[in-house]
Amino acid sequence: MAGEQPLYFMIKPPEQQAREIDLQRQRLGLDARYGWKRFHTTVMPLGDGRDLSDARLELLDKTVRDLRPAPFWFEFDQLRGNALVAGRSAREVRSFSEGLQVC
Repeated sequence: MAGEQPLYFMIKPPEQQAREIDLQRQRLGLDARYGWKRFHTTVMPLGDGRDLSDARLELLDKTVRDLRPAPFWFEFDQLRGNALVAGRSAREVRSFSEGLQVC
């Protein structure tokens, strides 16, 4: 929808891992227009960012920055079009997402 500002909570791989994923993508001959710096996995859609006050957005930002979750295993093990996606390990992300309490 025009004018929406979708807001998501996402996790991103460390730079070295993102570069390794990109190298594998190149080896597979996958489209590389989506740069490795943008690699992420959406944990939770948060709605339209226009609906959040500045104070609420600041609180959300602080809450996310203060998170110190326990590490969990995660792998991209499926290919859908040009997207690497998590199959078996997606349950780890879902479990993490379910444990979050959004302000």
